[in-house]
Amino acid sequence: MTQVVKSKRDIKEYESIFHIEVAAGYGMFGKLFYKECILSDKDEECYNNNLNIDLLCDAMRIPFNNDRFNIIILCNPYNFGFMDIEEGIFLLKEFIRIIKDKGKILIIGNSKWNPWCNIERIMEIIEQLKAQDSLNLGIEIDKVDNNSFNPKKEYNNYIFLQTGGIKETRPDMRLTIHVTK
Repeated sequence: MTQVVKSKRDIKEYESIFHIEVAAGYGMFGKLFYKECILSDKDEECYNNNLNIDLLCDAMRIPFNNDRFNIIILCNPYNFGFMDIEEGIFLLKEFIRIIKDKGKILIIGNSKWNPWCNIERIMEIIEQLKAQDSLNLGIEIDKVDNNSFNPKKEYNNYIFLQTGGIKETRPDMRLTIHVTK
């Protein structure tokens, strides 16, 4: 287990919570749509200004033991994530480390305008990871383009925010990775 930079509660108080949103920024998606969810971000300004952020920690070094969470949520990552293949592999390996068997990794974002959340690149990273580690990862892709995903309807008009918490962004895809260990 890695070190928590800051936590608003004793880390042991999170032991009964099995959902985590990583890089939550100024949002609170996880707490609104998943019962009992820990929100984390590595940006100290977000941690200090968003009362919903529980942990100040890096998504690449999440301070929990292996096989800990049922669901990991990542909404529109920016300035990290899937733009770089190696970074994307490292990030997914960290998520797989802390996800339980039969857990889900949920990635929601704008694949067209956010290079750190490009669906084609994420799929390339998943394929490379599966080849490297012989992982059993099931993939579900929902896109606004093919009407299989309507974020406004599914998430009760939740406003997804860009970095800085001021400007709205509109997700165009949801990728669910089903992890079997």
